[in-house]
Amino acid sequence: MGKATARFAIFMCALLVVSFRGKAAGLHTEDMQTRFQHWVERIHHGDYGMIDEAASMLQKLDPNGVHWEMHDVINALLDAKQNEAAERLAMLALLSAPMDTNSVYYYQRIRLHAFLAEGKYDQALACAKGLYNVAPLGYYSENAVREVEETLRVTRRDHPEDVQRFRMEQLKAASVNRNGKGKIRRDRSTVLGSIEVDAKPFLRDLQEFLWWKTSPGRQAAGNLYLLADLPEKAHSVFQEDLLQASDPEDKMLVESVARSLRAEAGGIGPANAFVGVKPSH
Repeated sequence: MGKATARFAIFMCALLVVSFRGKAAGLHTEDMQTRFQHWVERIHHGDYGMIDEAASMLQKLDPNGVHWEMHDVINALLDAKQNEAAERLAMLALLSAPMDTNSVYYYQRIRLHAFLAEGKYDQALACAKGLYNVAPLGYYSENAVREVEETLRVTRRDHPEDVQRFRMEQLKAASVNRNGKGKIRRDRSTVLGSIEVDAKPFLRDLQEFLWWKTSPGRQAAGNLYLLADLPEKAHSVFQEDLLQASDPEDKMLVESVARSLRAEAGGIGPANAFVGVKPSH
C-alpha cells in the first residue's frame, strides 16, 4: 500500500474492463490497433464510412486499452473537418472511461473545438466550462483558462468585455484561500456562472460508477459531476475517496479534491491552498 495504490486500482479496473469488453467484441489489442490505423488511412483518403462502426466499438471497449489509436482516429476526423463525427466519438470515448482525468480532458477539448468549428456556440461555451471544471492542475488548468478566453472571444463577439471580465475574475479568484477569504460568488454575476451546462448526458450512467464502491468508480463519478457543472457533488465524492484512501497524501486524490474546489470557487485560489501551492505575484 502507498501513494501508487489509487493509480494501480484505476489501472487494474481499466485493464479488467478492456479484457471483458475486448473479449465481448471478439477483438484483441493488436486487432484494434490495426483497425484504427486502417481507419485513419481511410479518413485521409476521404472515406468516412467507418464512423458508425467506431461508435459501436467505443460502446463495447474501454479506450484506455487502445492507447492513442482511437485518439488518432478522432483527430483525423477533426482535421478532415468531420466535426460532428469527431464530437460524437469523443463524447463516447469520454463516457466510457471517465476515471481517467487526462483522457477526459483530452476528449472534452476535442468536443470544444468541434463545436466551435460547427458554429454551435452554446454547446461550445458549455464544453469550455466543463473543460475548466475537470482540468488537471498545473499546465492543463492554465490551458483551460486560455480555452475559455478564446471560446468567449469567438462566441460572444457582441460582448468583447466578457473576455477581460473573465480574466479579472480569474485573477481575483486566484487570491482566494482555502477558508474562502476573498471568495467571489460563483453565480450568474460571473462570466463562468452565466454559462449553462446540460448535465443530463453526464449523469445518465453516473450511479453505475458509484455502485462500484471503489476509488476508480468515485473518480469517474467526480469527473462526471464536474463535467455536469455540479462541483459541490464532485467535492463530496472526491473527499470521500480521499478519506477512504490508505494514503491521505496521495497526489492524484488530493488534486481531485482541489479540482472540485477550483470549480466551486470559479478560480484556482482554493485549489492551490488545498495542495499547498503558494500564489505567484
